[in-house]
Amino acid sequence: TSFRQLTQGLVKSWNLGETVSLAHAGANQHDPAAYAVQLGVRISEAALQGWESPEMEAVLAKMAAFVDLSAEDALQQVLASAEEAVKVASTFGASKLCRLIPNTDPEQIRLQQEERKARLLQPDLLVMQQALQDLGLMISARADVGLVLDTLLKGLHRGAGLERVMLTVLAEGQSRFRAKRVIGDKSEQWLQDFVLPAEQAEQPHIFTYALRHREAIWMGVPASYNLAELVTQPIRRSLGNGMFFIAPIIAGTREIGVLYADSRLSGRALRHEQFVAFQRFTQLTGRCLEAISKR
Repeated sequence: TSFRQLTQGLVKSWNLGETVSLAHAGANQHDPAAYAVQLGVRISEAALQGWESPEMEAVLAKMAAFVDLSAEDALQQVLASAEEAVKVASTFGASKLCRLIPNTDPEQIRLQQEERKARLLQPDLLVMQQALQDLGLMISARADVGLVLDTLLKGLHRGAGLERVMLTVLAEGQSRFRAKRVIGDKSEQWLQDFVLPAEQAEQPHIFTYALRHREAIWMGVPASYNLAELVTQPIRRSLGNGMFFIAPIIAGTREIGVLYADSRLSGRALRHEQFVAFQRFTQLTGRCLEAISKR
């Protein structure tokens, strides 16, 4: 008898209900009630690693998407539930269990957040300036395309401190956007998975909008709230929720693709100076590619 079978037997014997039974049987997100229970189980497991652990961050992202909240609001709900769990455990004489629940004191959590952010990717002005200078020189030198793109991604990631960067190009007869180059943790999967139709009248999206309007856009700020509906569900599934930068890559008059960047791994807000750098890198890359095309 497996542990899973034993658990299911106890659930049935103790009349804990169909939802809990379904959750332990492996019900998926198509059953909202069972999925909610599964999320609760995952949250309790992740809490053992601490509120600021990568495990908790991952499950909070799923919870936030499920209940349509921001990651911060989802965390506040979890903390409130944790405090209630401590009270219930104490009331029923199970105070030893309380030690398994991490401290929910806001000041302690704030300190943990600050310590974690100090370990995260930070902008490096020297790296960024060198990358910008290199791209400027490549315009006249007509450098290799690969070198141009490597310099672009390095400048945005290590220089500007953007955690994830993806260059998508128009492929298959310019009918689709496909990921061409990526950098940053958990971005490699985009090379296999990220595909968007370039023209889709029934469901327009932000990648096509940015390319057609030829403008860099900072999504997630008031100036772009009117474009929020262009961040479609397929895009959210691939990239997640939150702020991001997006801009077209144009070589002269030729549409190459779209550049995307975010800092969703840590959940940190993007900054104005990062957007300025993003725009500058986009412009220089377009000029480099235009020069290469004129060889």
